[in-house]
Amino acid sequence: MLADFGQLPGNASLTEGQVVTFFDTDYAGKGQELEAVPLPGVQADPPFLVNVTDPLLNVFSKTVHGFWTQLVRGTSASTLCNGVKCKSTLIPLNYMFIVPGGRFREQYYWDSFWIVDGLLDSQLFSIANDTLQNIMNELGRFSFTPNGGRIYCAPPCRSARLH
Repeated sequence: MLADFGQLPGNASLTEGQVVTFFDTDYAGKGQELEAVPLPGVQADPPFLVNVTDPLLNVFSKTVHGFWTQLVRGTSASTLCNGVKCKSTLIPLNYMFIVPGGRFREQYYWDSFWIVDGLLDSQLFSIANDTLQNIMNELGRFSFTPNGGRIYCAPPCRSARLH
């Protein structure tokens, strides 16, 4: 990627087509670094539903519970670094995890707090443990948990404010 970036002309003569070609060549498309994986142990009627006595809320809760299988992901090793070229900024995770959904396609630290609560209520203990293992692995590797599981950071606004 750095070699390809170095081959781009200076900003005065850089064309939109050259930028598009660079990104098409050196980056994977949105969400391609993750893959949907099966979620074992999902119960159609989890025990917590017994406590939801309102019929409408019970159906709603069961529907929301059904989303777990659509939100479980694993890292797709084939689209990440192959030793030569990295097409993604995603930090590979060793265990499967739940994504928040929508435009959020990777594990997010803050969302994981609430997701693990839901997984425990749904008695999906294995993936709750996997989620925590991923967070602990990132903590061990980086001494913090990167938000969105990426190897980039935001601009240094804090240091500018302290100046």
